[in-house]
Amino acid sequence: MSYFADFCALLSPPICAEKYVMVALAAYFDDAGTHDGSLLVNVSGVIASVPQWVDFSKAWKRKLDDLGLDFFRMADFVSGYGPYAGWTEPKKRQTLVSFVKIITKHARHLVGNAVFSNDFKTAYAEHPSPCIKTPYHLCAAMAMPAVGYWKLASSRREPVALIFESGNKLFDEYFRLAQNDFANDLAREAYGIKSLTLGKKKEMFPLQAADIVAYGNYKCATQKSIEPYLADAYTLLWGIKNSGRVWSQEDIGRILKSTIDDLEKRSHLYTGMFRRKRKSEAPNGNPTKDARDNA
Repeated sequence: MSYFADFCALLSPPICAEKYVMVALAAYFDDAGTHDGSLLVNVSGVIASVPQWVDFSKAWKRKLDDLGLDFFRMADFVSGYGPYAGWTEPKKRQTLVSFVKIITKHARHLVGNAVFSNDFKTAYAEHPSPCIKTPYHLCAAMAMPAVGYWKLASSRREPVALIFESGNKLFDEYFRLAQNDFANDLAREAYGIKSLTLGKKKEMFPLQAADIVAYGNYKCATQKSIEPYLADAYTLLWGIKNSGRVWSQEDIGRILKSTIDDLEKRSHLYTGMFRRKRKSEAPNGNPTKDARDNA
């Protein structure tokens, strides 16, 4: 089994007879490298059971209180902005390692997908998919089969709630479309996904953990070396079981082509991100006035 095979399965969901009745697992995702001119885009997440997230949040809140912080944001922490102004490197190392230890104690698995911007640009020129138009769209779309792939390899079969950081323009667009594709019970059950929701990093401690993971994936994929205090923390973090991947230009092309081929064959199955609008539809997906008049 492979990520690519799982993505193809995402396009052709099997019928699952099992009815999920409650959420036992949750995966929180954040991104890095979505700024203009970024070499690489990645979407990374942390999976744990609901009880594990409860214990995690208690420990995370205690640590924030000890530091006098309302919440943790990796970019501000590294740059020394705001409440982190004047922090020495030893203090940064001790702080980041302490947060990472909380993650490693409570998390079950790390997942991540990354794409070099130039690789996506070249692949997209050959296979202009109508539903995956940016590196971010691809990484976010692959988050779902990444979670599914982990479930296949684990003993857990419960439905998973996916929570993504809000406020990213690219993701807000993706999320609006993806929600439509997972608006029906059949699709959610086929992938073992209970729900897709947005959350604010300031209000959700698990999203702050996902921020740390996403930042580390970006730094480690784009730089030959990183600051020693970051290296110490991420060496510890990468000890958790994980399934991260940087997609090659060839694989990106295959993914884009698979969406195009499937849309051509079975466009009636898709309502959101995996949908090609017909000429008789307005931008919002509703029939145009001419189409209504001719009905």
